[in-house]
Amino acid sequence: IHYHLLVVMDQDIRTGFDFEAVKAKDYRSAGEYLRAQWEFWRQTAPKYGFGRHELLPIRKTGEALAKYVGKYIGKHIEHRLPEDKGARLVRYSRGTNRARAQFSWCTPGAALWRTKLGLLCRALGLTSDNYTEQLREWYGPRWCHTLAPMVDSIKPLVYPSFWTLQKDFLKLEPPPKELWDDPDCNPNTGGWMNPDPDQARQSLLTAWIAALDERQRRWHRHQRRESPNRRCPLTEVARSAFPRPGVPWIKQTARDD
Repeated sequence: IHYHLLVVMDQDIRTGFDFEAVKAKDYRSAGEYLRAQWEFWRQTAPKYGFGRHELLPIRKTGEALAKYVGKYIGKHIEHRLPEDKGARLVRYSRGTNRARAQFSWCTPGAALWRTKLGLLCRALGLTSDNYTEQLREWYGPRWCHTLAPMVDSIKPLVYPSFWTLQKDFLKLEPPPKELWDDPDCNPNTGGWMNPDPDQARQSLLTAWIAALDERQRRWHRHQRRESPNRRCPLTEVARSAFPRPGVPWIKQTARDD
C-alpha cells in the first residue's frame, strides 16, 4: 500500500527546482528548506513504519496533478477486491475544503444570470468572497428569489456571448456561420456590446436602488418586530460609490417617521 499526499508547505520549494537534474540524482537545485524537510522525513518516516518516500514540488499545474492522482484512483477502481468495499479512496485533513458536488449550469441563461448578479453585487459593494453570506443576511435564505426581478431587469453594457445578448434583445440575429471563425463574430465568445448603452447604465442604477430599498424595508420590519417603540436610524447607504443621479440626498437619508 502507498499514499499520494497533496500538502501545503510553509515556504516556496518550487522556484529554482530542476526536475531533470533531480531525476539524475543531482540535488543541488533544491533549496535549504526542502533539504531540511528531506532530512526530517528520512529520520521520522521509518519510526511510523513507512519506507521509501518523496517530497517534491508540483511540476506543472494543479490540473495536471489532479489527472495524475486520478489515474491512480481509476486504476484501483478497476481492480477492487470484495474486501475493499467501504474503503475511502480520498481523505482530507481536518479543516480543509473538501470537493463538493455543487455545479453551475453552463447555458446562455445561466451565464447571463451570473453576469447580471455580479454587476449588482459590485454595485452593492460585495465581492465574490462575501456576496453569498451578505445577501443571505440582508435578504434572507431565499435571497436569490427575492432579488430575481431586480437581477433580471439589468441590461449589461457588455454581454459574455451573443446568445446571452439575444436573451435580452430577442429580435437580434446571429452573424452568418461563415464568419464564426473570426473571434469578433463568434456568437459563443464575448464580449458583445449592448446596443443601448444608456439603457445599460439606467437599468443597473434602477436595480441598485430597488435592492437598497428592499434591504431597508426588511431592516425596518425586523426592527419593528424586535423593538416596536425604537426609532429607526438613518438609512444605511451602500458601501460603494455608485452614482445616484436624480436621487436627492434627502431621500437617501430620510427617516420613515
